Amino acid sequence: MKNLYTLLIAFILFSCGKQENISETRSKEPQSISKDTLIVEIFVSDRTFNTELIAPMDIFQHTVYHTNPVMKVRLVGEKQGVMKTFEGLKITPDQYFEDNIITPDILVIPSAAGHLSLNAKNQKTIDYIKKQSNTAKYTLTLCDGAFLAAEAGLLNNKTVTTFPSDIKLFRERYPEIECLDTVSFVHDNNIITSVGGVKSYDAALYLCEILFGAEKAKNIASGLVINWNKDDIPHIIKGDSLITQL
Repeated sequence: MKNLYTLLIAFILFSCGKQENISETRSKEPQSISKDTLIVEIFVSDRTFNTELIAPMDIFQHTVYHTNPVMKVRLVGEKQGVMKTFEGLKITPDQYFEDNIITPDILVIPSAAGHLSLNAKNQKTIDYIKKQSNTAKYTLTLCDGAFLAAEAGLLNNKTVTTFPSDIKLFRERYPEIECLDTVSFVHDNNIITSVGGVKSYDAALYLCEILFGAEKAKNIASGLVINWNKDDIPHIIKGDSLITQL
């Protein structure tokens, strides 16, 4: 009985010590990072597609473990209250766009089911996107988010891409904008456009590489079990789109 009691005490002490080490490992990196932040605004419309919303959130929120400054994601909704993604996920944006006074460092326009028609006809939405992009360091569109950006005039004189099956429509609607069909993403000046879907992760990681360097981008990717190397991804960098790291 005495031997059993001794073993039990030893096990408890070992377990407590091990748990303390796990906690230290989990908290070590975030505690060492400055509280400086880059504000990322994701503009969420009704019936936004899950992947184009989740991919940038995944990548940018994980900077808290790897970068300085970190990226703070805010969801700004095109309507008030609870919204539903195309796939039925319920989300509550941090702010309704008509009440929002915060200007982002990064503006993200994910795709939504109405971007080819309803949203593009809402002048308040278009004016808001134009205003936010004018003060953002970078604007990132995913999938058909490019249609909203085009309506707002953000893609004038730019080379872009969008969802593969909608490239024909994009070219017909905006013939003055060069739209590529063989790439995952295009970077032209302060605009990055992506074909969307799971390729949205490519564009988000590329933006992290621009801001924080290749090594940090690889670390962020590895935390999400992504093998990141931009040279393996078909993409185009146009004109004066210099890669400047913080």
